[in-house]
Amino acid sequence: MHFCDDERDPVAIMQRYIDALPSGSYVVFSHTFDPQDEYHEVAKHIQQNYAASGGNLYFRTRKELEPMLAGLDILEPGFVSPSDWWPSGPRQDERLPVENCGIAAVGRKP
Repeated sequence: MHFCDDERDPVAIMQRYIDALPSGSYVVFSHTFDPQDEYHEVAKHIQQNYAASGGNLYFRTRKELEPMLAGLDILEPGFVSPSDWWPSGPRQDERLPVENCGIAAVGRKP
């Protein structure tokens, strides 16, 4: 959905997809993310570089992204940076600035 502009209504696209799934299905979701904090400029820089190469990449806020998964039970650890999904244990190193500009979640349709 990070390539989908707002005119195409990414929330409605995701909701149509989720509605078509049977109960008990899982949705794995990741998206470029504007954390609206000290990493906002990192997200902006990435977006500008992507645009300079001829592409469109949309960074959205948590408030813009959460409705895309409406109706799903979000599993732990929740709506977080992909680097927070640590199957081999907690992080041992510091997160790179770019790692603050992505978000992911796994949800289950009740």
